[in-house]
Amino acid sequence: MAAAEQKKSYAVIKNFKGLNTKANRTAIDEEEFSWIENAMPVGFGNVKITPAQSTVKDSGNADVVFGNTVTALESCNLGLSDYILAFESNGRGEYFKLDSATKANIAVTGTFSSANVSVAQWK
Repeated sequence: MAAAEQKKSYAVIKNFKGLNTKANRTAIDEEEFSWIENAMPVGFGNVKITPAQSTVKDSGNADVVFGNTVTALESCNLGLSDYILAFESNGRGEYFKLDSATKANIAVTGTFSSANVSVAQWK
């Protein structure tokens, strides 16, 4: 005789306040998250999911090729334009402007570290 089927229960979370990273986890309300991976709460009941990494494509759906081995690939926004920044193993930096599909240098060889380059954008 087959075992009794387990009853499944699902938790639907719509009413959440956001992310609370206080050290004392007992201080976190039931409507708050203590840790979220690849998701960012934006306002009441709205979560944006970070997409998986992928290759950089131009407007013709061809891969964008940078001048050297890319060790860090970052994104930023300046004004109304979105950019992909490629930091390369030889210390060079290049950008790819998404709206116009143009590519150019940020800095010449030897400017940046060859590893562990990161970007932070303010305002």
